[in-house]
Amino acid sequence: MVRPRLLWFAILVGPLAWLVELETKFALVPWTSTCPEHRRVAMLAVAGVALILTLAGVVIGLRAWGGASMAGDTVAVGRARFMATLGASLCVLFVVVIVATAVPAILLDPCG
Repeated sequence: MVRPRLLWFAILVGPLAWLVELETKFALVPWTSTCPEHRRVAMLAVAGVALILTLAGVVIGLRAWGGASMAGDTVAVGRARFMATLGASLCVLFVVVIVATAVPAILLDPCG
């Protein structure tokens, strides 16, 4: 049977990673406001860490879905598969959101 901590991790890691990424980018604005090149690097590094965490949530959710065996209690298996599906789906959604918030740092030149 799948451990509940892994299921909750898969559900919560995507939204929390995006929240921390967004708040960290806002906190970095005064430090990077003088238009140096390290602004883009800092923003992309924050997005990269959030993306890695969220992709880990996708993997854990998919593994948890496959690990929920039908040999046990059907209610517990159904709950585990629902939570795993929800976690993987939320993480995929937040992968898209994190990539979308990283696009301006890639394409736009704040000094130009």
